[in-house]
Amino acid sequence: MDLLRDSSNQYGIFYPLQSFSKNLAIDFRRIPILIETNEEKGMEALKTFANSISDTVVEMKEAERVHIHIAGVFVNNFVNHLFSLSDDYLSKNNMDFNLLKPLILQTVEKLNFWETR
Repeated sequence: MDLLRDSSNQYGIFYPLQSFSKNLAIDFRRIPILIETNEEKGMEALKTFANSISDTVVEMKEAERVHIHIAGVFVNNFVNHLFSLSDDYLSKNNMDFNLLKPLILQTVEKLNFWETR
């Protein structure tokens, strides 16, 4: 927001909370979009646009986005790194990582039943 402040009277942030991959199609309706603007008029326009493509739109200040970004790194990047470590470990022992995929998918599906505080 600080960078935008110097270049325009009206500015905002449109932050899809998602990791994008070149060859993977994404359903934007399922992606939370975090938004922030410097004025209410801009907020309504940004909210309208975000709601047209996502089912989850949240107004969120930069300080909060920092926290959600860090948590996103934990649940995305670290998990991907663990997958890579597991694949390396199994490869060294002549085993197939694909055998773990049902376990991984079941673990992720359990999140639908996991209650947060």
